[in-house]
Amino acid sequence: MRKKGRRLTMLGLLVAVLVWFGVHGFDGESEPAQVGGRGSTAVTISRSTNEPVHDAARADRLWGELRRMDAAIGNGDARAAWSARSRAQGMVPQLGKHDPLRAQFASACKQLREFVIQRLDAAKAELRLGRVLAAAKTIAPLAADGWPLPDEYRADIEVRGLSTVFGRITSTQLPPLPAPIPAGRQVRVDLGGRLELGEVLRSSAHAVTVKLRSDAGVLYPELSGFQLGLVDPGAQEAVDQSLRALHAGDSLLAGLWLTVASDLGAGASGRVAEINRCLGR
Repeated sequence: MRKKGRRLTMLGLLVAVLVWFGVHGFDGESEPAQVGGRGSTAVTISRSTNEPVHDAARADRLWGELRRMDAAIGNGDARAAWSARSRAQGMVPQLGKHDPLRAQFASACKQLREFVIQRLDAAKAELRLGRVLAAAKTIAPLAADGWPLPDEYRADIEVRGLSTVFGRITSTQLPPLPAPIPAGRQVRVDLGGRLELGEVLRSSAHAVTVKLRSDAGVLYPELSGFQLGLVDPGAQEAVDQSLRALHAGDSLLAGLWLTVASDLGAGASGRVAEINRCLGR
């Protein structure tokens, strides 16, 4: 009975030793661990290679920023997408050379650039047709409140003649308001997100009454002059609208109308130069 007990004790000791070596390895190092939690991507954590050790929490934060970039682009929110990209960019150098997150970051940056370029091209196409209100809706995610696009897009903006769109109103010394929009002028009005065609019924320096025919009947909304889109505008009319937007504090519309004026040959007249000065150009 004693011999049998000793055999069991020795067997138990041998099993314990084998288990210890199985966990810690015969060279004193553990096997690499795979950490998931981000779809099909796994981050390898290893202490036996020359690559930097990847912190799983940091990698998960990076993955979260990439998801925020994707969601922001899908929602048309360039500002949020760029903010997420800036945060993610600071984490990428800490990844290993072959970490799949590097490729995913590059892909997300490519999608963001494609989104920006598509918006710039669409806005320019609208401006060529004199559809300033439609162009404003298209480019607003990139230029609202004078928010500047990153420098890497400067050449793309300039080649499309859209530099004035990304200005800020930097002066309180504004040129005088132009004469009121004449009665009978055909205009476009943003009515509940739709651009409706109408005509000016009466106007003053600060308010315009427009006659609109819609599904609801004839409407007579009163608006500020800068809120109107002019049908087939002339160069000086575009300058007038830029001035009205400037006085209203709307740098986006001021820049868009100035772009139209330039495309129509307004030149560097005194009023154009003054608007550029007010927009920090």
